[in-house]
Amino acid sequence: MSWGRGAPEPMARLNRRTLLKSASGIPPLLSAWNPLRVSAAPPRPSPAASPERRRPAEMEFIYFTKHWPQHDIGQLIDLARRVGADGLDLTCRKGHPVNPENAKTALPEAMKRAREAGLSIPLVTTDTSLNDPKDPKTEPILAACGEAGVRFLKLGYYGWKPGDDYWAKVDAIRRNFEAYEKLAAKHDVTICYHTHSGGYMGSNAAGLMHLLKGFDPSRIGAYVDRGHIAANGELWPMALAMVGDHLKIIGGKTIGWYREPTGGGANWTRRFVPFREGLVDWTATFRDLLARGFDGPVTLHGEYDLPMTPEQHIALLADDFTQAREALTAAKRNG
Repeated sequence: MSWGRGAPEPMARLNRRTLLKSASGIPPLLSAWNPLRVSAAPPRPSPAASPERRRPAEMEFIYFTKHWPQHDIGQLIDLARRVGADGLDLTCRKGHPVNPENAKTALPEAMKRAREAGLSIPLVTTDTSLNDPKDPKTEPILAACGEAGVRFLKLGYYGWKPGDDYWAKVDAIRRNFEAYEKLAAKHDVTICYHTHSGGYMGSNAAGLMHLLKGFDPSRIGAYVDRGHIAANGELWPMALAMVGDHLKIIGGKTIGWYREPTGGGANWTRRFVPFREGLVDWTATFRDLLARGFDGPVTLHGEYDLPMTPEQHIALLADDFTQAREALTAAKRNG
């Protein structure tokens, strides 16, 4: 098993002492049950602000705006600069600055402002429940994406629970994707489905391809989340081979497993953690993506199952961007 830089190994040794010692270069980030101790990230210009920063056909690192619904577009752009992002994975949900009610005008305006700041919005993420092509919110959001020049739209999820007929659900979802494929072509957008571990259809690449195989990859895409693939235990190069040309987006997060004593036994708990603390080998991840010619967005989610202040959250996200860029550089050098 490959371990990310700074990750404690092996899992049997993962305890409070190793957690407190594991991160080098910044204050100790992570104790499973103690508050974070990390300084706020200093403001810095976005690396995307320079036209020379990102060449064509190169991965771009964007951040998921879900955690900051109270921010307006200007503040989200400022935050992108602060953490070092190339652009935004813009949430389109109720209570966010761009939402289903105002997307027709607010999304093109958000794209205009992002471009003026040297940033991109390649991806819009909808409500987790938006999974029906007949939903009245669906086509207006797709139309807004097409008008604004957003390339990718992330759908909501289809759940699964014990007792469900798996293959009947696959057939029903594929009927939805037939309709989505036509809508995507109409508005020149690629609709993507995200691999989410747990009780979800398409929870890994194998399950995802039960849903996507046979559809036009330019219209129905795979959003493969590195952290959720690690949680499921699916071999990363095999996952990429399975999704093939459907691969459009990479979800950027990682996990750790933590042993919690429970009355004479032990319970292993999965937690989302900062890049430098998790199990994912990011250099190997990017090396495999480069080998496949992937040049789409990598969206860093900033999801950490940790107690933290807003400033600590930003600091951890900024460090994830640093780790990602260093890993990509290493992958290019050693590929």
